[in-house]
Amino acid sequence: MSARVWLVVLGLFVAWTSGLCAEAVIESSIAFTDQVNVVAIDQEGRIWMGTAGGVVRWDTADDPASYVHWTAADGLPDNWVSDIVVAPDGRVWVALATWLGGVSTLVDGVWITFDDHDGLTSNFVRDLAVDEEGNLWAATANGLCVLTPMADSATGMLGATITTLVWDGDPTASRLQGVAVDVRGRVWLWQGWGNVVVLDPNGTPHDPADDVWTAYAPERLAFEPPIEQVVPDPWGRVWITHRSNGAVVFDDGGTRDPGDDKTAEYLAGEGLPRDATCFLAFDPSGRLWVPTSQGDLHVLIGAQTPFDRSDDILGSVPVAPGFPRWGFRGLAIGSDDDVWVIAGTREGAIRLQHEGTIEDGSDDLWERFLARSDLASHDVRGFAFFEDQAWIASDSGLVVRTAEGWQEALSASIYGIASQGPVVWAGTWGGLFALELVDGEIISANYRAEQGLADNYVQAVAVDPVGRVWCGLPNAGVSVLDHAGTPHDPTDDRWVLLTHGTLVDGYGVSAIGFQGARRVWFALGEDGAIALDHGGTLEDPFDDIWVRYDTSTGMPSGGAYAVLVGDDGIVWLGGCSNVVAVDPGTDFAD
Repeated sequence: MSARVWLVVLGLFVAWTSGLCAEAVIESSIAFTDQVNVVAIDQEGRIWMGTAGGVVRWDTADDPASYVHWTAADGLPDNWVSDIVVAPDGRVWVALATWLGGVSTLVDGVWITFDDHDGLTSNFVRDLAVDEEGNLWAATANGLCVLTPMADSATGMLGATITTLVWDGDPTASRLQGVAVDVRGRVWLWQGWGNVVVLDPNGTPHDPADDVWTAYAPERLAFEPPIEQVVPDPWGRVWITHRSNGAVVFDDGGTRDPGDDKTAEYLAGEGLPRDATCFLAFDPSGRLWVPTSQGDLHVLIGAQTPFDRSDDILGSVPVAPGFPRWGFRGLAIGSDDDVWVIAGTREGAIRLQHEGTIEDGSDDLWERFLARSDLASHDVRGFAFFEDQAWIASDSGLVVRTAEGWQEALSASIYGIASQGPVVWAGTWGGLFALELVDGEIISANYRAEQGLADNYVQAVAVDPVGRVWCGLPNAGVSVLDHAGTPHDPTDDRWVLLTHGTLVDGYGVSAIGFQGARRVWFALGEDGAIALDHGGTLEDPFDDIWVRYDTSTGMPSGGAYAVLVGDDGIVWLGGCSNVVAVDPGTDFAD
């Protein structure tokens, strides 16, 4: 079973009743950032938190001061921790989902990292799984790697044998979303929109000669993409989950023959609770733990016989003040059966001390562990400046710094930010925000689909030379707002939607830049870039000229994620592995 802790349960005994309210909610500052991505418990009972701001280890649960915090300044290759697993020998391994990341472990107080210089196919490691032999399976942005740690006999230093495993027919050869190891030692790989692929290494993880690969098309799994998680159960089956549609149990009979396959649907409201999320997990007793997007927790007994619903019992765990109400992103059990929850929507980590009486909420103690700085998060997304104001956008919110100190401006994940005089424009999952600091107070207006925005997910924001606000929308194109000089009054607004195919398909617009009054450049992630000359008539598409820049037109690989237009007309495109300078000349040509 993958040790990924989007939802990991290490053993829990619960009696579900109506429950009573907890007595107290205590907020502490243990985690370095409110965004806790993973919680794991090592063999000594220490709590490990992987966050957007590094690694936190809490050595003694009874002493809040007994924590240790590491960031890139302390030897980690980067700060964004995507997964933590505990190997059979007790060693703790950390995955980092950044281009400077890799896989790290702590040796005598020093972080040892294995990255692309050591043989990893990519430093961007999204997920880890560990098998019974202690081999680490890493799902990276460029495919699957297996790492076998070992001590160098001459130096005693920790080393690793690293092999990249590729199958020509593997549709998940790159951009893997996750990896899990089942009880038979098989390795399950998946992408959100791709097939599920299973590798049987036959006990020789670094010898591809005897590897057996099997691709499971969605129709064989009786499952429609997107795939969110593949969760092995203790009996050799896997539960394939969808973010909102529940799960499908798949049993291949231990063979590649589809003739002995079995599938069963557990849909939200039909076998699973309504609003069930994709984050399922089994405890050692075989009970299936099911959280919901509304912040409720359920337990399913009978999951060991998924093709027989007659023995299924679904019960809810009583909740109380302090329990997260924005859904779950993880669960783990610490010492003395304390319950650890990764709260949804960047609410930090929460611990429940139930004093051994889970059915009695009157003696419960809930504690929330949040960030220790004035920034909403250390995953900074951008800056905006006006006079003495410094606006800092991060994945957990927007703050403004003045001579008087820090002030929270917006609690949301910020994807794009741009300034227009005293007004700051911020793109979020919940639409476009116009914010302004006036006499110490934040004035805010939210532009959503109801006001004319084509989609509420705003990934990029930029202000053009005539004051229009451009919003990159991954699902809809680019919406352009002419607010007529009244950013907080939507009644006189005009909207224009650009839906050129390259803006709608693929990864969406990650950055926008302007070259004079007519030309607009869009960074499209791995799809390269595209430039528009709208002829000065944005509302009239018939005089538009679009020019594509990607590998098919001579652009180096690496994509385009940032745009900078120089005073000399040179356009700089920042990618994952390079920076490209483009001189488009005076005339565009399609």
